[in-house]
Amino acid sequence: MSRGARINLALLALAAVLALLIRLSPDNDPQQEITPLTRQSPEEVRKITVSNHHGSFTLERRDGDWRMTAPDAAEANAERIADLLMILSTPSYQQFPLSEVDLTDFGLQPPTASIRIDRLTLELGEIHPYNQRRYLRLGDTLHLINDRFPHHFLARAAAFVSPRPPLESDAGQTDSLTTDN
Repeated sequence: MSRGARINLALLALAAVLALLIRLSPDNDPQQEITPLTRQSPEEVRKITVSNHHGSFTLERRDGDWRMTAPDAAEANAERIADLLMILSTPSYQQFPLSEVDLTDFGLQPPTASIRIDRLTLELGEIHPYNQRRYLRLGDTLHLINDRFPHHFLARAAAFVSPRPPLESDAGQTDSLTTDN
């Protein structure tokens, strides 16, 4: 067998071993059941309130369209809201009953920020020290989720205002949202 053929055979064997290791890794374990954070559908959501160190703002769906209703009235950014609502079905990799944890250890006493989605309140905690997932409180359970949503929790109201020019009926109502509040 030529030297090139032996190298190709060794590379093939190495690729097979790596594929087997990937297949058997814990993140790809088909027996590991990962549940969604909630079973609520984003299409059912009617009201969202975000509270953080910048203050609070409220978004409401009316006749299929999203509007900011507080602190000012404005057309809301539906695409940004759709991104935010993906949190409802994000995987919850681990769950802990609150009775078994000290919320201070997870950055939840007090929480960094919170979002109320209809009747659900989600509170943002700290990042896990080695897997870079985020602690999130939902009801009486602490969840560990991928850290894809903090920019929504920590946003100012202006970040959720539609980038389209305001409607004539909204003229003058979004001035305070575009300032540094």
